Amino acid sequence: MLSIDHRGLIVDVNDRFLDLSGHALNDIHGSPYTAVIAMRVLRYIALDLGLDVDDPAHGEPQPIPLITKAGDILWLYGTLTRGGTGEDATIRLVAHDFDMLGQRLITESGLIEAIDQQFLVAAFDMNGTLTRANPRFQKAFGFTGADVGMIDHGALVDADYAATREYTAFWNALRSGTRHCVQAMRYGRNGRQVWVDGAYHPIMDSRGLPVEVVFLARDLTLQKRTEAHASAQLRKSATIDALTGLANRATFLRSVQSAFNPVGGSVTGASLIMLIDIDGFSSINAAYGHEAGDAILWVVGTRLRDVLRGRDIVARINGDLFAAFVETPADERGGLGGFVERVQQAIAMPIAVGDLQITVTASAGLICDQGWRMAREAGADDIMVCAQAALAAAKVEGKASSRIYDTALADATRRSAVIERDLERALESGEICLHYQPVVALGGGAVVGYEALARWHHPALGDVAPPEFIDVAERNGMIHALGRRLLETAARFAATLAPDLWVAVNVSPIQLQRPKFASDALALIEGLGLSPDRIDIEITESASLDMSSAVQDNIRTMRAGGLKISLDDFGTGFSSLSQLLKLRADRIKIDRSFVMDCRDSQEKLGIIRSILGLSSAMGMKVVAEGIETPEISALLHELGCDYGQGYLFGRATLSPGT
Repeated sequence: MLSIDHRGLIVDVNDRFLDLSGHALNDIHGSPYTAVIAMRVLRYIALDLGLDVDDPAHGEPQPIPLITKAGDILWLYGTLTRGGTGEDATIRLVAHDFDMLGQRLITESGLIEAIDQQFLVAAFDMNGTLTRANPRFQKAFGFTGADVGMIDHGALVDADYAATREYTAFWNALRSGTRHCVQAMRYGRNGRQVWVDGAYHPIMDSRGLPVEVVFLARDLTLQKRTEAHASAQLRKSATIDALTGLANRATFLRSVQSAFNPVGGSVTGASLIMLIDIDGFSSINAAYGHEAGDAILWVVGTRLRDVLRGRDIVARINGDLFAAFVETPADERGGLGGFVERVQQAIAMPIAVGDLQITVTASAGLICDQGWRMAREAGADDIMVCAQAALAAAKVEGKASSRIYDTALADATRRSAVIERDLERALESGEICLHYQPVVALGGGAVVGYEALARWHHPALGDVAPPEFIDVAERNGMIHALGRRLLETAARFAATLAPDLWVAVNVSPIQLQRPKFASDALALIEGLGLSPDRIDIEITESASLDMSSAVQDNIRTMRAGGLKISLDDFGTGFSSLSQLLKLRADRIKIDRSFVMDCRDSQEKLGIIRSILGLSSAMGMKVVAEGIETPEISALLHELGCDYGQGYLFGRATLSPGT
């Protein structure tokens, strides 16, 4: 038994209490009751000594945490009663048996401590005033012990929410004893944001009436900040090019399409789209490596950003292709020509890559002035198609060139749109077919094989040159279906020829980048019962520059499977000896530009002799294209060229030999 006066001081204890606690009467008499009753625990079990209430529970069992002389907690199971009034009032604690409930509370006291250390814990009276808060709660919200009793719960929530009926209903539910779970933002000192995930627990007295609300929650603030940062990074990665930090293709296209919109768009005659492509960038990658290439792309992107103004948009579209969208009137830029020149000059400044100084140039395609109107009239769903047409025309003119989208290009864009629209139909209907041009042995003139050349006679456009529809097929992804159909047609034709004749088939660089190209081609050829060495896969010299792992794997698979490989248009690109060794071609084809009029050009003859010498040293046969006269045929034979192809020996026909 323990008695406490109205001041909360111990006035009497019995011998049994002293035996259980280990205290001596003289040590605790006149001491505050908290010397023997653990208030730090009472807050979790809703024990009320009744010092500040009018009608405490009488005779109802309560778990009582007794502090022993050794400092341990001993749980008793007893009752609290009040007697007397005024200064004569006392609270008497009468302990009963130390039963299983006491034992369970001893076991759970460690859990209580863990909760106190790991969770935000606070208590509010039924008016919403903060009455207790553990250290974690105070730290999270920026409060101190002095704030306890001074903070209203309404200050912890959004001010607008605190004024709503919903917030009133929230407190009414707590006052009726309803537990409330929440995951929401709360606010501490100076508007500090704290994300919490927890619950409000009404604590009931022995009569079942709520006397306070305990809030127990996890602090999710760090987690939410991390998630917000990750989300921001994800949104950024969806709009920003990772290498250069510029806008990416999707962001640029959204900006252009918005401005280009006939309704509400901001495009004027002075607005400008500029597509910028680094000249010969694949050769730079081949010569210096992809790390150097990436460094150059980063520098070019930085220079473009510097030469443009903040309100203009500059983006990396893909690879070495950049774009700028400028809404600034031309007269503010010193004229269109001056603007383009400044951009190209900025790019052409030497770039330091390690110990190297690398200089690059760039070509540009532009849409401005009347180009906007013509682009709409061309029916381009994507304005970028017109800009790409201007860029392609600029690159034909040579390095560091620029071309404005004009009437001629608008006509070409219309034609390209028709080609793209009808390409699939033409492929399925057989409108695109193969003609075969003979390849002969120089000196004797015997036919050794044929080159398969694609032809398309369009019902409205007339003859469509292979570069036109091949370029469209590469852009829209139909090149794989088209290439497979043409390869199958050529293989079927080869099966009708004498077993010592071969057929050469041109393959797009895009096809070679497809991982299963070689295995699919071999399966197709062998499925027709044809020996793979009857098919010669022609690869352009520009394609040989892209010796990516996929391309190299395809070349190895083709050679291992028995297919022959020719390097087409040799001399027009930038092949190195190391690339020729990697390619290990069976044949080299000298481009017609070196063959025609070679008798009158010592420079062309010198190049031809070099190619023939190189091929002989590497064990490769040589085919000369574009032979049109007996004199050139004889000269090439004398120089050691193996085979010839050209109008002298026959034009490409649908059914050769008929």
